[in-house]
Amino acid sequence: CEPVAELEECGLAVTVSEAAAVSEDLCVLAVSPAFEELTRSSSHALKGTKMRCLRDDNEENDPLDRMRLRMAMTTGEPATAVMVKRRMTGELFRTILHVRGLSVSPGNPSPDILRYPIGIYIDVTDEDGDNEAVIAAHAHDIDECVMFLETKARERMSRATAESQCS
Repeated sequence: CEPVAELEECGLAVTVSEAAAVSEDLCVLAVSPAFEELTRSSSHALKGTKMRCLRDDNEENDPLDRMRLRMAMTTGEPATAVMVKRRMTGELFRTILHVRGLSVSPGNPSPDILRYPIGIYIDVTDEDGDNEAVIAAHAHDIDECVMFLETKARERMSRATAESQCS
């Protein structure tokens, strides 16, 4: 669960979960340093834990948002919501959570390509405004992070494919 370079370069709090899981209790594979800071935890402590390690049982969270985010973890389709989460220290914080599948195909993604569920978190505890406005204010940051991670994943997969063809 050591943070990979791409996650550190992204600059946002990011998690990567196991691929192709049908359970909504996905295991953490990697986290960014920003995620460690946001949650007050270490990548080592998170290794193999379930994605529900940041409980979202707070009554402020919309059950529909919770359901949409869980569906996104299994389908790969993007979903974004503002949620109240609990840090490992027990402290509550308000975060944008964007969930989607990260394609690792070297070409254009297709439905049968392996996807890893990712979560992108932005701490908005100190921001005012309704949830839609808060999400809109950070949409560009999320889009940039997704494009960056997809590009890096494809580059990594292309290198791995090329290396396997050489041997």
